[in-house]
Amino acid sequence: MQRAGPSRMHKLTPEMPAQTKPVILTNTKNKIQLNAMLVEGLLNSNYYTSATQQHTLATAGVRDVPVEIVVGVRIERHDLCSAHEEADIVITQHVTTCSLSGKCVRVVCDDTEVFVLLVHFYHIKCRGRNSAPMIMSYLVKERAVIDIGSTATAHSGIADDRLAIHGISRANTVGSWHGVGKANVIKLAKLHK
Repeated sequence: MQRAGPSRMHKLTPEMPAQTKPVILTNTKNKIQLNAMLVEGLLNSNYYTSATQQHTLATAGVRDVPVEIVVGVRIERHDLCSAHEEADIVITQHVTTCSLSGKCVRVVCDDTEVFVLLVHFYHIKCRGRNSAPMIMSYLVKERAVIDIGSTATAHSGIADDRLAIHGISRANTVGSWHGVGKANVIKLAKLHK
């Protein structure tokens, strides 16, 4: 094992005992290994053949070119190629592209930054076009399912400022030095429109 900042880098293998979440997720190289193992495990299993008979599965692993699986067939999506390291941006790019191509998209995620980016880019790129429905649901089933298009429409008055609003209220996708509560920032944005 090598020392990498405040956390250790581990050589991860599918056979090794599972490490605790903080052990893996506090080191970028560990996260990259875990992501690669998950994507390769999925692509090398028979699961995707049955799961993609009615749905499309897009995977974004450690490679710049994601793989889309439709009816069991793997397709390299060079049009979705991205060298961006932030997963929130890659997810948003893929979801927007799928929606604009007429595919209904469901994002299963608990991340506020992903929600804000989806609403912002829906407002910018999908509004007024023949885009398919885009929804976001949480990992916990009891929580609400959010219609991204309806949310973007309901908040269209401040949609152009959404990234700045999120940045001011301490987001990790958009850097900010001065944190202000989200509710206060939204009130201020609506007040000054």
